[in-house]
Amino acid sequence: MSLFELRGVHRSFGGIQALRGASLKIAGPGSVHALLGSNGCGKSTLLRIATGQLKPDAGEIYLDGRQVSFAEPRDALRHGISTVTQETTLAPALTVAENILMGRLPRGRFGAIDWPQVFRAAREVLDSLELDLPEDAPVGTLRPDQQQMVEIARAFSMRARILVLDEATSALSSDEVQAVFRTVKGASKRGTMATILVSHRMDEIYDLADEVTVLRDGQTISTRCVKDTGRDTLISDMVGDAVTPTSAVRAPSRLPASRPRLQVRDVFTAGYVESATLSVAPGEIVGITGLTRSGANELLEAIYGARLIERGDISLDGRNLTNAGINTAIRAGIGFVPADRKWQGVLLNMSVRHNLLIPGTSERFRLSQPDRSELEQVNRVAESVSIRMEGADSPVSALSGGNQQKVVIGKWLAKPLKLLLLAEPSRGVDVKAKAQIHDLLRQIASGGTAVLFASTELDEVVQLADRILVMFQGRIVGDLPAREASEYTITSMMSGVPDA
Repeated sequence: MSLFELRGVHRSFGGIQALRGASLKIAGPGSVHALLGSNGCGKSTLLRIATGQLKPDAGEIYLDGRQVSFAEPRDALRHGISTVTQETTLAPALTVAENILMGRLPRGRFGAIDWPQVFRAAREVLDSLELDLPEDAPVGTLRPDQQQMVEIARAFSMRARILVLDEATSALSSDEVQAVFRTVKGASKRGTMATILVSHRMDEIYDLADEVTVLRDGQTISTRCVKDTGRDTLISDMVGDAVTPTSAVRAPSRLPASRPRLQVRDVFTAGYVESATLSVAPGEIVGITGLTRSGANELLEAIYGARLIERGDISLDGRNLTNAGINTAIRAGIGFVPADRKWQGVLLNMSVRHNLLIPGTSERFRLSQPDRSELEQVNRVAESVSIRMEGADSPVSALSGGNQQKVVIGKWLAKPLKLLLLAEPSRGVDVKAKAQIHDLLRQIASGGTAVLFASTELDEVVQLADRILVMFQGRIVGDLPAREASEYTITSMMSGVPDA
């Protein structure tokens, strides 16, 4: 009898089928089971169901051989299932100790909180993880990696029967990762806790896991014993038959000019980019891919002037723009489409016209109004990118996701553009809108603009890019001509497999 099992789980979001009969079986207390798959394969959806954050459309959950159901995360916690994701859920104003014991603060006589016991209990958990953090420090004063360790400490403090680590170590240093793994191994040896580990780092899976289950396209493809399985086998399970050269599914390559438009040399930004060197020619589309938090989006922010570069340099047509700032980048002809369009890319309550005019404000006196030629140019841009709207005065919030993304891209086309940077260019749009956005980017490149985009969607990189750069843990580890690359090779590099 297994400790924990999910059988035949289905889950859809609108018309998108995220899980198609997926299954996962955890052998027993003390086991460490890895869950592996490419981005978008359904891992997080399956685990959200396992921890009560989502309800399945169909399927069954078993604990100790008995069928259970979770209406909310609290139900899963009551059954001894604790989870840690890469996004923290801490209260910044509360202390480390209060966050670790949140909802479980020990109380003394008359129901008063026993603060000495709170701090002693928190200290015990921190010491078990080899964490030299002051238990009375407000969490909001800690670095992001330290906050992640507090999140992990809270999960361990619950003495869970099953601990889910959903890419929880992706932002940690190697020393911090090893401290977490030593604690997991200790619990495994004592047989007190089973662990479900989601990690794209192959070294972590082979270091810690006993078994590994691979998901692909919402289905369970295989469950294998880690020590008896080679890395090539796991990667083949992840990508399936999709190991053919990418030229079969992409547009004809554009021939880059001999002189690069953008040059990035040995760029380092603290905590995100360790070493990045690349170039993009006029008319070329270069795609950067990697796992979530590989550093690709942060590299684009650094090129745009939105993130401090501590080492290295950036030049556009030979002009040094290192740490020149966003306004200078815009004036130099650089546009940037951020990953989160609703928070960073558009002003939702303002009109399409006002959004398309935003980049021009970097060159205009603050209180001046756009002139007639600018307004005419905006109308031409709106038409050229095929924004479906009632009129240019319509609020952006009234548009579909795909048309909102066209506004984010289109606002850079009202002025001459030398370099367009895009983070996750088709995130949150439907298939038709995605194809339209890809066509738009090809048109922009055909006019001589250099295009550099980052995407965690491998099929998008394969279909759109002329050249593919792969990032792993803040470093560019691969530079592949698109026609010669295979999904197998790219996935291997993304997972940190050497000599892919």
